[in-house]
Amino acid sequence: MVLALAKIGERLKLDGGFYCVSCGKVNDLHGCWRKQLMVAKDTRCVDILCYRVSLSQRLLQGTEIYQELHEIVDEAVKKLEIGEGCLVGPDVAIGPGCIVEAGVRLSRCTVMRGARIKKHACISGSIIGWHSTVGQWARVENMTILGEDVHVCDEIYSSGGVVLSHKEIKSNILKPEIVM
Repeated sequence: MVLALAKIGERLKLDGGFYCVSCGKVNDLHGCWRKQLMVAKDTRCVDILCYRVSLSQRLLQGTEIYQELHEIVDEAVKKLEIGEGCLVGPDVAIGPGCIVEAGVRLSRCTVMRGARIKKHACISGSIIGWHSTVGQWARVENMTILGEDVHVCDEIYSSGGVVLSHKEIKSNILKPEIVM
């Protein structure tokens, strides 16, 4: 897909449409953008939502006609902070303001508001509490529950641990236990 350029005077300017290289047809940018966001609105997978919103951002970039819409989509992109190569789902709920870095795997879990999941972490069947951090290459599974503001260090494994608020996990939790 290449954005169409309209010749206005002596300079080229974006006209709010895009040119299909294969069929040669000029398509309406607003209609395409609207379809992308309608699909994004109805999706439950975060990766599809992020893809559709970022595609909408690229379609609107550089247009003068849709500048106001471009600002709205830019704001939405900033709120959806999910890294490249992440696998999200099935049955995943991610709260607002969460940061999911590149290569993360999330399945059957809940990530509460303001949590941060660092690169290549794997979370399955667990609950990550408000403002908690899961370190790089950490693995959290088997109904591990992290309270508010819990920090799991890099390369830590947790299987079934219940960790109360404001704690830091520096060693593996190999069997279900409560960390106070």
